Amino acid sequence: MSSPPTVVFVCLHGTAKSVIAAAYLNRLSAERGLNIRAIAAGIEPEPEVPSHVTEGLLRDGLDVRHYRARNPMPEELATAWRVVSFGCDLSHAAPSRLAVVRWDDVPLVSDGFPPARDAIVRRVRQLLDVFESKQVETHRRGDVQRQGREKNCPSGRLIWSWHAHKITRSRVGSGSARNARDASPELRVRRSGVLRRDNPPSGI
Repeated sequence: MSSPPTVVFVCLHGTAKSVIAAAYLNRLSAERGLNIRAIAAGIEPEPEVPSHVTEGLLRDGLDVRHYRARNPMPEELATAWRVVSFGCDLSHAAPSRLAVVRWDDVPLVSDGFPPARDAIVRRVRQLLDVFESKQVETHRRGDVQRQGREKNCPSGRLIWSWHAHKITRSRVGSGSARNARDASPELRVRRSGVLRRDNPPSGI
């Protein structure tokens, strides 16, 4: 089973904005039944999440007290569905062609947890809206392509056509091959193009 798509949030120390964003994306995606998860990372990781962040998230029902910050790994950046940076330069860590979403204007968490959290959660919701719309569009395209294949080549049509062809060949050589072929209701149906699996020729 393949791993779900990921969003990598990166802030300077990997212990504030990226942690809030990842915690909320994982909660909201689960509530919405979306198969996507978030990773938090930092360019200069600090050993512990500040108390005002852990306490603020605990009040929201999210426990990050055991989280430990780390650097973003190049492979997870390269394979992520989205990489979101909070004012960080990722050129030294990310692939050169990686498209990074910048959320540089989010308020500092140190200036107040609620305003920073609210700004982050609002953008996380928007990000999930985009992800969900793309999932719906992908499923819709798949349905259209599948229906097109079924319309162009209905299930069973080639099977019954092949059998009908065998009937035709089996009758060639008899004195009344042409008359038998013309009289065959199965072959007249086949010529009309409406031969279906649920209406197979008799005798097959």
